[in-house]
Amino acid sequence: MHRALLAHTDEIDDVEYAIEDLMRQIDMSQLLPNSVGIVYCDPGFYFSGVCKALNERLPFPVLGSTTITAAVSDSRVSQILALMILTSDNLTFSVACSDELKSGDDSVVERCYAKAREGMEGEPALIMTYYPLVSDYDRDRMVDILSETSPGIPIYGTLTSSPALDSFTEARIIYGDGGFNDRMSLLLIYGDIKPRFYLGTFSEEKYLKDKGVITAAEGNRIITINDIPAKDYLIRIGLSEDEAGNLLFPELFPIFLDYNDGTLPYIRAMITNLEDGSVILNGGVRKGAALSVGNIDVSDLQISVDRTLEAMKGEKGFSLAIFHSCAARYFVLFDYDVEIETKAIKGNWEAGNLVPYIFCYSGGEICPVINPDNTLTNRVHAYTISVCIF
Repeated sequence: MHRALLAHTDEIDDVEYAIEDLMRQIDMSQLLPNSVGIVYCDPGFYFSGVCKALNERLPFPVLGSTTITAAVSDSRVSQILALMILTSDNLTFSVACSDELKSGDDSVVERCYAKAREGMEGEPALIMTYYPLVSDYDRDRMVDILSETSPGIPIYGTLTSSPALDSFTEARIIYGDGGFNDRMSLLLIYGDIKPRFYLGTFSEEKYLKDKGVITAAEGNRIITINDIPAKDYLIRIGLSEDEAGNLLFPELFPIFLDYNDGTLPYIRAMITNLEDGSVILNGGVRKGAALSVGNIDVSDLQISVDRTLEAMKGEKGFSLAIFHSCAARYFVLFDYDVEIETKAIKGNWEAGNLVPYIFCYSGGEICPVINPDNTLTNRVHAYTISVCIF
């Protein structure tokens, strides 16, 4: 069997009090032979030393990510440290942290995965990963390498985020007693589980009718659309810029990419634009893709989370849920109600008050999608709410 134990604290500065607050909520007698801790927290918990102290206090590995805000089943969405302990007598857990990620160096990812698999038999049932929001190494390539190494194995995880909206410079992966903005971590889960995944996003109806073609691109940078600088194209179809020439609120305009090659379309987030008129996305992009630009609001977000929870109704035989919601969704809700999604989980999902869950806002959601032939493809997403249950 496996189960999840939950704890949370909002105490950032007093390390000793924070740890005691967490430990009071954990019934250590409920631990089974194999355990691992997943942490989602405000970066302040890393910088103050709470994450390090928690790792030293718990007798099993701890890993996770910083986030804008987080929640567990019995907490509100806020700038807390949220802890989920996975514990089992029939599942085993293996963790690893990479070396520094470097552009074009696939061996860093390959070594990290090999390290996580040391001493383990067979293939994992689930690969979980935590990855820096800003990296010289392509996160899509990371997912592809893991998928190629273990075909058919689902990958679920998140890119880091933080409340520093202008730069996310404080965002870190949390691993053991450290926090890193240039490394990735892995949690491999072995055993007899069949994880299930749900992904909520916006319908194609929310995208503008104007469609362009990417005529030049490099990595995660769109250079030209319809043979004009990408920023100029976006302004032509209705986006605005400030006095410094920066696109206004680019995170509120999802980019829909269709490669017309039989694969499911991608949704990317715009991060910023450069002086040369190119635009940086949160994932890779290729020349030739058809591009549409969307515009999201609170009602769209509410509909997407409700549809996701509706699709989950009737699910049986799972003991926990892990929710990752795109940071852009938080920005949409910021002046309205940042608890819309967790209120829906508790109010509109039959298991929302019965099954332990952890929730965080993500810099990019890593989750499988189901292809028309019923196979899985692992992808990095944007503007979605993703769910893993097992």
